[in-house]
Amino acid sequence: MSNTSKVSGLDQVPELVRRYFVLDVDREIESIVALFTDDATVIDEGETRNGTAAIRAWQTGPASQYSYTTD
Repeated sequence: MSNTSKVSGLDQVPELVRRYFVLDVDREIESIVALFTDDATVIDEGETRNGTAAIRAWQTGPASQYSYTTD
């Protein structure tokens, strides 16, 4: 996993959410997808994505266009 020093402002964030942001810094798509259950649902940009295949497509598509700030 990436060095957590690359992401600041996550002290009060649940561990799973913190791991997501840390992995996202380096776009570790397969590790990000592994954080989700097989029947997980992500709702983003008005779209609902069900299951890890759809979440992977979201990560390599729309989600790849953004970077996050946590400060």
